[in-house]
Amino acid sequence: MTSCLLDTFYLLAVMGYQENFPIFLTLSVILVFLTLGVYNLNTFAQENSITFKDSAIPIEFKADKVNETYVWTIENMSNPDLILSQDSKYKAVVFSIKSDQTEHELIIEPFEGGKKIAKSSEVKNGEEDELSFTTENKQLKYYCEYHPTTMIGTIKIAE
Repeated sequence: MTSCLLDTFYLLAVMGYQENFPIFLTLSVILVFLTLGVYNLNTFAQENSITFKDSAIPIEFKADKVNETYVWTIENMSNPDLILSQDSKYKAVVFSIKSDQTEHELIIEPFEGGKKIAKSSEVKNGEEDELSFTTENKQLKYYCEYHPTTMIGTIKIAE
């Protein structure tokens, strides 16, 4: 798409951009946004994921409140993608917010839905719980039973 826009710029320059200035300006803005947008999306995708190569290290899911919205915080990231090893057993520790009566319960299941692979107990008011789960060769998701639209993330399986 970017090369198509560059070709259009060239044609406008050859034809004289003064007569076509509104089109030239619009395409310039689109090109800038596309260039910056693609860069930012790629950067975000790389920066919002965590790889856990060692399954012996527990993954800490901390309930957190950001701008009045509950999220899972893992290694100071909100709802990151987790990249885990295939056919490995992982331990997760779920932490609730101290002095907050709101309940949270971590669920891990296949990305497309289906039978739950693991779930924690309900935690609130600074409580914590542990659970174990084994990865397979398919993508998983994690979420809170009570906040499934804001406390949610993807578990990708490394090849």
